[in-house]
Amino acid sequence: LPTAAYNMTSAVVGTKVYLFGGLSGTGNTYLNTIYVFDTETNTIEKLSTTLPSATFGIAAAVVGTKVYLIGGAMSYLSTINVFDTENNTITTVANLPRSNQYSASALIGTRVYLFGGTYSSSKIEVFDIETYTTETLSTTISAAYGQVTSALIGTKVYLFGGQGTSSGSSCISTIEVFDT
Repeated sequence: LPTAAYNMTSAVVGTKVYLFGGLSGTGNTYLNTIYVFDTETNTIEKLSTTLPSATFGIAAAVVGTKVYLIGGAMSYLSTINVFDTENNTITTVANLPRSNQYSASALIGTRVYLFGGTYSSSKIEVFDIETYTTETLSTTISAAYGQVTSALIGTKVYLFGGQGTSSGSSCISTIEVFDT
């Protein structure tokens, strides 16, 4: 990487890996950068396009050549942005009902499911990529946590572990399954 960083969000479109935001390796500075790594040439480029806010802990979903970027940790963002990889533009398209960081996400059909986040939510929120609308489901996950890892198999989202507090003092060992 041109700049040492961690807590970036990655998304794959074709043979390219896009890296969004994160924290710098020196001084924990929030980043608004977008990098693209070309897996065919093994080169990385910093794009002139930047995120609207410097942030990390973003949830992402890829649909075709568009990357949906949801929430983030800088000032607890609730924004939903779309990054168009064909022309390197970013547009804010909607807002979640609450701020969101460190959510697990899964794209099923035209809906992005968000699980937990912000260390204090057991909510499941859904963003529809066709209508740009959001909803909070009445179903919840078993505990309020962030930094959960997810895997999608068919219509089932598997949720692994997580962290119950921002200090990291409450790690979670549960495995949950949500069937959409």
